[in-house]
Amino acid sequence: MLREMSTSMAPTLKVGSMVMMVKGLPTSGPRRGDVIVFLRPDFDGSERFIKRCIGTAGDRVVVVNGAIVLNGQPVRAERVHPDFEYDDSLEESRKVRSPRWRETIGDVTFDSLRDDSAKADSYDEPVDVKVPDGAVFVLGDNRANSMDSRHFGVVPREKVLGRVVLDPFGKDKPR
Repeated sequence: MLREMSTSMAPTLKVGSMVMMVKGLPTSGPRRGDVIVFLRPDFDGSERFIKRCIGTAGDRVVVVNGAIVLNGQPVRAERVHPDFEYDDSLEESRKVRSPRWRETIGDVTFDSLRDDSAKADSYDEPVDVKVPDGAVFVLGDNRANSMDSRHFGVVPREKVLGRVVLDPFGKDKPR
């Protein structure tokens, strides 16, 4: 079991959520839409990160203001809540508001947060990446508050530790 300690995967995971990780991956690797656990590629440490796999080997991923274009096609996304509120801290209740979106990549549908009007330095910079063999491109579901492939690049498959089971006890349907 792992505990999510940031809001980078909100609204899918709340701060402090416990998730189960299935170690290892099929030989084909993570698939688009999977939530994975990995070691950050530009660190030598053992800190585990939890993010969503957006692109796999050979994919071209473009991200502009949190919106995804995958292999030249915009990822299907619809705004489902204009002013979604969530807790931004584990220690104290600090509410944050952001538009909530429902996105579909292949057969995986999930909710994400992105603020089209946010003008935070590095999140304004468009990203255009061709994912090399043996790597994946990851994003946090909370696009305006996630350290992910937009910052540290693609994640080599050898750094991927496993896949997150989002609903290990069958209570919720977060996807």
